[in-house]
Amino acid sequence: YLPEWMRPKPVRTGLLLKISPEGEILESLHDVNGEVMYSVTNVCEFEDKLYIGSLFNDAVGVISLKMSDN
Repeated sequence: YLPEWMRPKPVRTGLLLKISPEGEILESLHDVNGEVMYSVTNVCEFEDKLYIGSLFNDAVGVISLKMSDN
């Protein structure tokens, strides 16, 4: 057990991975500065959207998987 002052400070980052049943990484989304979502704990895909949750955020993130016509 390390005293708190010796523990490394966490860096806010967000990462989502889509993994095949065989364990192959199919896609990845990155939020390297943790500006949108960080410490992601779960993702649910429903009706062309990803719903992103975290134990440390007070909101649910939503990403549309459809490409915009604009």
